[in-house]
Amino acid sequence: LLKKKSKILLPLLSIIIIGGGIIGYIMNETLQEEKPYRSFIYTDFGVYVPNEYSIYGIDVSKYQSNIHWEQVKKMQVQNISIDFVFIKATEGKFMKDKNFEKNWKQTKENYLIRGAYHYYLPDGSPEAQAQNYINTVQLASGDLPPAIDIEDRGIGLHKTFIKNINIFISKITDYCSCQPIIYTYDSFYQQYLKGHLNNYPIWIARYGSEKPELNNFDFWQFTDHAQIDGIGPVVDMNVYSGDSISFQKLLLK
Repeated sequence: LLKKKSKILLPLLSIIIIGGGIIGYIMNETLQEEKPYRSFIYTDFGVYVPNEYSIYGIDVSKYQSNIHWEQVKKMQVQNISIDFVFIKATEGKFMKDKNFEKNWKQTKENYLIRGAYHYYLPDGSPEAQAQNYINTVQLASGDLPPAIDIEDRGIGLHKTFIKNINIFISKITDYCSCQPIIYTYDSFYQQYLKGHLNNYPIWIARYGSEKPELNNFDFWQFTDHAQIDGIGPVVDMNVYSGDSISFQKLLLK
């Protein structure tokens, strides 16, 4: 009877050992795949936040409704606070965000570094769009450079698309005497903008634990679901990739 049991137990033991090895291998591979999460921490912002950076910000528009900026300024979670804000100013040739003036004024009053962005429409006159922004935004020393939100390709030729963007950028550059910031999402940059706008600060949207494919990004919008004191709806949250010295150099003089 013991010999029979031994004959049965030995194969079972081998199966258990092999199975344990397979499970261990799978778990190790899973941990390797999830390794990027190790640079993230879960916070009272309601999202995982990359913790290898030191400068954080948000971007807002009319969809965040009425914002209590003094609460935004006071919020601090695990040594992370809101240092800068991009505010939607204009879209296309005529549209002006209805909350821009209020947000623009109150961020300044609450000592938040502010920037104003334009949502670019590829089928509208680039000159008229630039003028809409210029007529709306009164920049001051200490502000971030203008940001251009480019995420719509339109239906025209690609060379025309790029040409018109450069016309828009040229007018904005003349206005601010600075290099504007280019905002887009990761795959759009790789497909349509890569190689065309290399000399400008880049603000990339890519949600989750993986960094943008573009290694030398300046800003990274890593979530659109952050919970910020003083703001009812969820909001986009960003990091600046450099240190405080390079950040200060970026600001308008």
